[in-house]
Amino acid sequence: MDRRESASSGVAPLPAPESEVDRVYAGLRDEIVTGRLPAGELLVERLLSERFGLSSRVPIREALRRLKAQGLIDHEPRRRARVHELTPRERANLAEMYLAFDSLSLNLAAQRRDDQDLAQLRRLAEVCRSEKVSGDPEELIRQGLKFREAVFSSAKNTVLDEVRHLIQSRLELLFNNSLSLKLGIDPTMFGRAAEAIAERDSEAAVEVFVESTRKWQRAWHEGMLSTLDSEFTDDSDDKQHRVEHGEAESVQHTAPHFVRVADTLRRQIIIGVRQPGDVLSERNISLEFDVSRYPVRQAIEVLVREGLVTEGSDRAASRVRPLSDIDGIALIDVCTQLDSTAARLAAERASSDHLRQMRRIVAQEEEFTQAEDNEGLLEAAFEWREVLHRMAENELVHEINGILKSRMRLLVTALPFSKELVRAHQLTFEAIALRNPLMAEAVLPKLLNTERKHTMVSQVTSA
Repeated sequence: MDRRESASSGVAPLPAPESEVDRVYAGLRDEIVTGRLPAGELLVERLLSERFGLSSRVPIREALRRLKAQGLIDHEPRRRARVHELTPRERANLAEMYLAFDSLSLNLAAQRRDDQDLAQLRRLAEVCRSEKVSGDPEELIRQGLKFREAVFSSAKNTVLDEVRHLIQSRLELLFNNSLSLKLGIDPTMFGRAAEAIAERDSEAAVEVFVESTRKWQRAWHEGMLSTLDSEFTDDSDDKQHRVEHGEAESVQHTAPHFVRVADTLRRQIIIGVRQPGDVLSERNISLEFDVSRYPVRQAIEVLVREGLVTEGSDRAASRVRPLSDIDGIALIDVCTQLDSTAARLAAERASSDHLRQMRRIVAQEEEFTQAEDNEGLLEAAFEWREVLHRMAENELVHEINGILKSRMRLLVTALPFSKELVRAHQLTFEAIALRNPLMAEAVLPKLLNTERKHTMVSQVTSA
């Protein structure tokens, strides 16, 4: 079905040519993260179409959808889009995830960098040290973010780069609009990190980063403490406002078609009904589910974001993605970092109710292990992760897990769960219950060492 057919049949139109969408998205994104479009600013489709010289609003809508996915705008059904304002809690969440995943990227970069990576890192470090850049806080932030991107590239972990992309825009917004961060950056940190990576000293590279972020975090915390309670109250009021005005109901009303399709396709991929390389034809799937092609397209976009299928184009349909051994190890690295960070936060924040839930799941895992019930154990293990992530009380943990959990389930579905992993869940729970963050954070990385990761992945990819 072409664009004219979709318009006449009532089916939502296909996205506009990528170049138009990219131009609008890039322009609006830059204005938001630099503060030229301030928080709360209305984004009116008609005015934006005129401003960007477009005869159609389709590219505007697609650009706004991308900006919402990046966390830069608020756009609920039947309401105009607005530039998002980072709340104190969101700033704290970003700081925690930034620290966790940038530490992982530095660790991996020190192990995996090549000569070309090192030359790029040293060049950018020298730029950051130059008098022109180091004396200009805004330019130092721009160049520092380029250095950060080069570190992630040197880590050679595609899943980790997905996490970087997910939070990149909000991180830029945070840095560009925080005076304490602008003034607190040490221009020499980039050179010290580059040399630690050159020496393949992962501990030193991470320590440079942690040392530099300690004073940033102090500034963040000082600025947040005075307004945190009122912000939580505002969040509750905003939720109540949405309920009173019917927004919550409208979201529930508009979601089911593509959610139902995505849920079914995801399950079929995970259990092997749809195999790697299988074509996902919008036309065939729309007939199978008795829906129009637009919710099918939305469902496929969800699965692309989760890493289960390839992105289609005008000339090629999406396909089920194979999971290679490299992809599997990258996934385990990132999920282990996410879960160990969540465990550390849980040891600081877990409620009594959360502890009771995890205690119940740990007992169930032991029962399933003794009964050699792999299916029951798999479900219990993923429930354990969900409870762990709720304990962390950081919304970004859930958001990051959202793009990882389907692939992780695909990876481990074919594996018998080991008694060691069940024991690791028990030990992590005990550390959380004892309010011991360092112990809670250390258990899973210790279990999933390099040899264990390679064994797990080879069992799946060779099956």
